[in-house]
Amino acid sequence: MEHEKRHKSDDFSNSYGTEKMKQDVVIITKCNSNENISSFENLANEIIYEIFNYIDFYHIYQSFYNLNDRFRSFLLRSILSIKINSNFISQKNFDCYNRDIIIPNIHRIHILRVTNYFIFTTQAFIFSQMTSLRTLILENIEPKSLKNVLEQISSLPFLYSLTISTTDGVHDINSVYKQIFRLSSLRYCKLSLITLDFDTNFLFVNEYSPIEHLIIDDEIHIQQPINYLSYVPHLRSLSTDLGDLFHFPPVNWSHLNMKNLTQLSLKLDNITFHNLELMFLNIFPFVEVLHISGKVIYINAKLWEHIISSFLPRLRIFDVFFQSLPCRHDERCIDEQQVHLFKSSFWIERGWFFEYLIHSEENYDQWIFCSTNPYRRKTYSIYIPTEEDYQKCYHSVDHVQIGNRTQLEKCLKYFLNATELTFEKDFVINDENLIITDLNRILRLTKLKTLVFKCHYISFEQIIKLLLVTSNIQTLTLEKIHFNKNNNTNFQDNELFQSFSNTNIIRNLMIREIFPLVNTYLFFILYPHLQHLQIEIIDTENIELIIQLLLDTNNQNTCHLISLCLHTNRSDAYSDYIELLPNYKELLVQWKVKHILFDMYFWK
Repeated sequence: MEHEKRHKSDDFSNSYGTEKMKQDVVIITKCNSNENISSFENLANEIIYEIFNYIDFYHIYQSFYNLNDRFRSFLLRSILSIKINSNFISQKNFDCYNRDIIIPNIHRIHILRVTNYFIFTTQAFIFSQMTSLRTLILENIEPKSLKNVLEQISSLPFLYSLTISTTDGVHDINSVYKQIFRLSSLRYCKLSLITLDFDTNFLFVNEYSPIEHLIIDDEIHIQQPINYLSYVPHLRSLSTDLGDLFHFPPVNWSHLNMKNLTQLSLKLDNITFHNLELMFLNIFPFVEVLHISGKVIYINAKLWEHIISSFLPRLRIFDVFFQSLPCRHDERCIDEQQVHLFKSSFWIERGWFFEYLIHSEENYDQWIFCSTNPYRRKTYSIYIPTEEDYQKCYHSVDHVQIGNRTQLEKCLKYFLNATELTFEKDFVINDENLIITDLNRILRLTKLKTLVFKCHYISFEQIIKLLLVTSNIQTLTLEKIHFNKNNNTNFQDNELFQSFSNTNIIRNLMIREIFPLVNTYLFFILYPHLQHLQIEIIDTENIELIIQLLLDTNNQNTCHLISLCLHTNRSDAYSDYIELLPNYKELLVQWKVKHILFDMYFWK
């Protein structure tokens, strides 16, 4: 039981998922009733430990550090492990948090997640002193900072989980992998690196990594992951891409001896079935769970039967997702004869069933062939079934994607634990009430935390109406927003907008295009809790409007804004323009500014 509780606390998403518990504790500490405060203070330390174990440590610090000496001592001298998430912290608050908690307790940090690129440049963390660190998540890190961090963590004795994503291309990628493979306690590793070069002569001398779970989510030469397998003999699960540069070497790869590898996830691109046979024969003969995705050219029942019968005797789960390129409405993108062959006794006896679906856009169709019972799939796209659909509840899916209105109407699936919903670009909303009724039929609207609108045919008013019934949305993405010309003059008197402004808790907003951009200030009125804004800027005049909003210290609607990302398509041109603005020096007093590729980042 104790192990289970501690395991839960290691997950940031679980920590934020218990928002209700966190709010209740904060309410107790801020309540005017002395009786309530004393009641909480009289709780045994063990009970307080359990409560704190479900709350992000930064929120514990905010609520209790300055409450009284007992709780301050409790935080500084307790045995409670510390989980640091730098994602939602302003400069000022981070400096205080770093001074009061992180530096004096650096040896107590068990989990560290850094998503703020500015923190790497300030060198706020001394990673080599985090002797109790178990999990390290580095997102949006620059390559020049990455190598320094890897050197610092090389001697950490308990680091078993490492996740890295970079903002820019990595030179000498092999040296990065060598540093990672030398981490003596590492068991889980997920890498999303942008590879600029690769040397196929990747050689160690009697060096092996203890990694058991490896995800390589890079754009890399296909020979790279094959070469790495020699140095991860304990590997139990692998996920990677096999691209069109794949060429199986003319040597015997049986020395890899991947006897422990039982779970394999591959994205295929122009690899022949002959090379797949060689790969399963020599490297992955002990696989029990196989996930395959790629183009429709891999829909070949006889060849998969041959591979499974001849080379994969232990296979229990065969989960596939094949998708065609866009084709005209009158074309057949899938060989229906091949689809029919997947209904033979070979597949039925093993309990593996498949379906093919159609994803219709305005000018084209995409055909999909996939397993009807996706094994632990996290994302599910709703398509039009080509055969009679059936009712089914999916427990593992947390992200649902809907292409158009017809797909939603015909869907009989239910996604019990979905927290993210995406409306694709051809989705049209004619009647909000009918859409809400259909959505309630397939998922819990109040459970959604993230909402994405990629659709082009939707008004701002329609978005607001949908957001009013998804009251727990914290992250919102908008592809294109069209304001009615009367939005500005009628905004203050609009009951719908006022109701939404007073009730929503949206903290993260990403916008692709706004027409016109002069209405940007409306977002700060509508989202009074907004902390992070990402927006695509088309011209320099729009940048100046944004800068004016940032510098307006009298604007109460922007007081919670912590970070801003301006995405452009002109690289250095915009950074040069911003530096020439007359109020640029004033901007630097309040905000840190950083330029990476096509993005300008601001942090307050």
